Amino acid sequence: MLNMPGPQQWVAEFMDKFGRSRAERPSQLSEVENLLSCELIREEFIDELLPASGMILVDADGDTNRPVNVVSPFNAQDLVEIADALGDIIYVCYLKALKHGIDLDEVIAEIHRANMSKLGPDGKAILREDGKIIKGPNYSPPNIGRILEQQARG
Repeated sequence: MLNMPGPQQWVAEFMDKFGRSRAERPSQLSEVENLLSCELIREEFIDELLPASGMILVDADGDTNRPVNVVSPFNAQDLVEIADALGDIIYVCYLKALKHGIDLDEVIAEIHRANMSKLGPDGKAILREDGKIIKGPNYSPPNIGRILEQQARG
């Protein structure tokens, strides 16, 4: 699973040193482990990255069935805190993946392959009005299921 040094290997080392279990094959977590890992990711995004980026979440009247919007009421952006929050988000995402027994590097490689297929016929990005890159006619979605099946077989 861990072929070369990098974030996934470092997080695995952390988990081993601190007595945190990780699965060898893709698997589900207990309710408690699942809740904790999702809460860690939520905490880093909402409590760290958004404020560092000068953003807040606005909840529509406390209704959990309505979308929550990110708004930018401030101009302040703290690049040190943004970098720290981004690093922490990646770290806790690797933690969750390793708890699940998922080789996240392989998943990211498959997502990258799919993203590179978004180019238009002219080999250039197709942009939405707000600048988001959209899928071109040759887009091939990521096959995450295949990756997880391969990982399950070892």
